[in-house]
Amino acid sequence: MSKQKRKHANHIQRRLHFAAPHVDGFQEWLRDRGYTTSTIEEKVRLLAGWTDWMHASGFALRDAVDGLTASAAVFKGKKSRKAYVGAGRLFIRHLQARGVLPKPAARPSPAEKWPILGEFLKWARQHRGIAETTLELRQRFIIDLLQTLGEDPTAYTAPARLHA
Repeated sequence: MSKQKRKHANHIQRRLHFAAPHVDGFQEWLRDRGYTTSTIEEKVRLLAGWTDWMHASGFALRDAVDGLTASAAVFKGKKSRKAYVGAGRLFIRHLQARGVLPKPAARPSPAEKWPILGEFLKWARQHRGIAETTLELRQRFIIDLLQTLGEDPTAYTAPARLHA
C-alpha cells in the first residue's frame, strides 16, 4: 500500500469512532447486497465523516437513530453533503439487521390506520376488479382526503373542503 493510501486509511479509521468495531461487518453486508468495492470504500469514507460529526455532537452508538435525525438537518443542502446521512442510514440498517440496534417499530399500513380505506380497497378489488397498481395510485389521494376531512363520509361536503 502506498504511503498516501495508508495515510488516507488511517485518517478514515480515526474518524469512525463508535462505528470502527462494526466496519468489517458493514463492508461485508454491503458486498452481499451487490455494492462494488469502490462504492463500499466511498460508503466507509462517508460513514467516517458522519460518525465523526456524531461523536463531536455527543451521540454514541446507542443514539445512532436520534443522531441520524439530527444530522439530516446539519447535512442538508448539496447532494454531496446528504451522502453522509445516506451512509449513516445504511450503517444503521446494517446494525438493525445484525441485532446491534433495535429494528424500528412497524408502522401500521394505511388500511390499518384508516379502516374505511381498507374497506374501500377490498370493495374495489372484489367488485370493480381494479388492479393493485391503480389502487396504490388512488390510495395517495384517498389518504389526503382522510387526513383533511376525517373518516366520516357524511362530513364530505363542498363547504367542509373549503374550510379544511
